[in-house]
This record gives sequence, C-alpha cells and structure tokens, in this order.
Amino acid sequence: MRHARCYALDEQGVRTRLVQDYLGHRSIQHTVRHAATNPAPFEQLWR
Repeated sequence: MRHARCYALDEQGVRTRLVQDYLGHRSIQHTVRHAATNPAPFEQLWR
C-alpha cells in the first residue's frame, strides 16, 4: 500500500524529498526504490 501511494505521489509530480518525509524514510534511496519503476529521473539526487 505504501509503495502504491509513493508511486502515485511521484506520478503527480510531488517532490521526492516531500515524499521521503511523508513516508518517514531516513534515506532518499529507500524513497526512490518505492516510488519509481524507472530510477533514471532520481539519479541526480545521489550523484
């Protein structure tokens, strides 16, 4: 259920850091893993 909500927020254009806070993830990588089927849009976050 959380994965689906995370994905839906991402699809609506909600910033990943806000989704991270909403879900209570410590690491942005956890949020990206839950949000995206294609992590390419998020690669710049941890480079």
